[in-house]
Amino acid sequence: MNLHDLVTNLRLDLLGSLLVAVALSNVLTGLVVLTSRLKALTQVVGYLMLENGIYVFGLTQTQRVPFLLEMGVLLDVFVGVFIMGIVVFHINREFDTVGSDAGETLDEVFATLTGRTNAVVVARDGKPVGVLTRSDLLDFLAHNRAG
Repeated sequence: MNLHDLVTNLRLDLLGSLLVAVALSNVLTGLVVLTSRLKALTQVVGYLMLENGIYVFGLTQTQRVPFLLEMGVLLDVFVGVFIMGIVVFHINREFDTVGSDAGETLDEVFATLTGRTNAVVVARDGKPVGVLTRSDLLDFLAHNRAG
C-alpha cells in the first residue's frame, strides 16, 4: 500500500462520516419541520427534507446495502403517486363538468353551483371549452333580469 492509496482511503472514510452527519442532521431537521408546522405545504417540505436525509444515508451504505437505495426510490415514487392522487381528487371535487351539447339547462347548472361546487367546467365533445363560476352565473342572471 503506497501513500496515494492511504490518502484516498482516508478521504473516503472522512467523506463517509461527513455524509452520515449530514444525513442525520437532515433527517432530524425534516422531522422537526414536519411535526412543528401546521400547513400542509410546509409539512411536505419537511417530509422531503426527511426523505433526502434517508437518501444521503443510503448513499453511504450502497456498497453494503444496495437494496436500501432501491427502497428509497420506491418510497419517492409511492409518495409522488399519493400526492398526485390527492391533488386529482381535490380538483375533481372542486369542479363539476357540464356538457354544452348535452342540453343541460340553466337550472341544472344553477343547482350545481349553489351546492358545494365553486365552478363548472363546460365541455363540448368531451373537451373543455370554458369555466363557469358562481359570479359568472349571478352576473348573467342580474343582466337578464334587468333587461
